[in-house]
Amino acid sequence: MVRPHSILLLGLALSLFPLTGGADAPGPDVSISPGEGQGPYLVGADGRPFYVMLTRTEGGDDLAPLQSCGPGCRTEWPPVIVNAPPQADQGVMLELLDTVNWRGNRVLRYAEQPLFRYERDEPGETPRGQGIFGYGGFWALVSPDGTAITSDAIPERAGNSAEGK
Repeated sequence: MVRPHSILLLGLALSLFPLTGGADAPGPDVSISPGEGQGPYLVGADGRPFYVMLTRTEGGDDLAPLQSCGPGCRTEWPPVIVNAPPQADQGVMLELLDTVNWRGNRVLRYAEQPLFRYERDEPGETPRGQGIFGYGGFWALVSPDGTAITSDAIPERAGNSAEGK
């Protein structure tokens, strides 16, 4: 006689293990969106854009981005945490891609700038965080060459903040 809890346990076990012969290779962590208007920019595997925080600007707090972005900021603009060496899609400069240790996590960086996400962005939609000023700096999309994509909302003298720690 088969007991009901045995069937339940078997079902649970089968759901935990794929029935395919092996695991698929993970996709790239960083790809390029062709962008409209602002040009191409970096996105994650889910299609959501990556941003850098420009803190050395008019009105900025002049701190390194990971220092400037406190608890409230990290809720709205979480740093991109990775658990394995980052993978790059075609067009992404692998030599600009690395991580930095921050509070026991590995934060993804591009051109020595920590990368962040904006919680209000949706995959495949127009980025909503471009040019926003908050938490001590301006938020800007990242071009494939590693520079911040500035807009009319970001002062021209708002350069990249290369201090990632």
